Amino acid sequence: MPFIFFAALLLTFSAKADIVHWQADCRQRLPYIYWENGTCSGPGADMLELVISMLGPQHRIIWRLVPWARTMQSAEEGSVDLVPVHSCFAERDQVLKSFVFGYEIRTIAYFKHREDERDFFSFDDIKKLQIGALRGSYYSEQFNNALDDMTVYTVTDVGQLIEMLRLKRIDIAISSQIHGLELFQQHESLIPATYQESYKNYRCFSIPRKSARMAFFPKIDEIIQVLKDRGEVTEIYARYGLLLEQDSD
Repeated sequence: MPFIFFAALLLTFSAKADIVHWQADCRQRLPYIYWENGTCSGPGADMLELVISMLGPQHRIIWRLVPWARTMQSAEEGSVDLVPVHSCFAERDQVLKSFVFGYEIRTIAYFKHREDERDFFSFDDIKKLQIGALRGSYYSEQFNNALDDMTVYTVTDVGQLIEMLRLKRIDIAISSQIHGLELFQQHESLIPATYQESYKNYRCFSIPRKSARMAFFPKIDEIIQVLKDRGEVTEIYARYGLLLEQDSD
């Protein structure tokens, strides 16, 4: 009996030792990814849970809620393993090794106070204003490449941005589907400017290059391709009423 108990104990320890934990960062980017009931939710989180589960039952995601700027800092340090649903662009390639899983048509909208009688019809008009934006966010190539030529005030939360605009501390705030667009649209004190921008925005998730889990990149790349071919990635987004498109071969 003592031997049986000892053997069972060894098996328990062995099973625990075989578990592979993945540290993943969640953030508030409704409706794509958000914190709800103590865990990460939305299509961005669902897709990662599916992908990591397909590596095997010993693989588990540990979620935490942190702002984007902290996620990027952790990625540079190698203390986070998964960065879910973000825009793909070259400046992040030095830190993140990314998987492209589809694209959306992103609309960039600029909101002003309802009492502001001015309207803005071009990006040149926008560049002259005091602009509010989310810290560390990628909006579009046009906007992000012009940051050094504009006066931009950044905060970590959409609610803070809306409050700054409501109090007229800024002239205008930039938004998109992943940067709280619906919250701006629903606020009675705010209205959109005439000028908008739309473009094809590729969506990624990533493993930081310094993560201890980088060895799994080739396998995950295969899994993503299988899910895309089956249409499962698009289906995950469709369950949330969101359109995610794939390039035709």
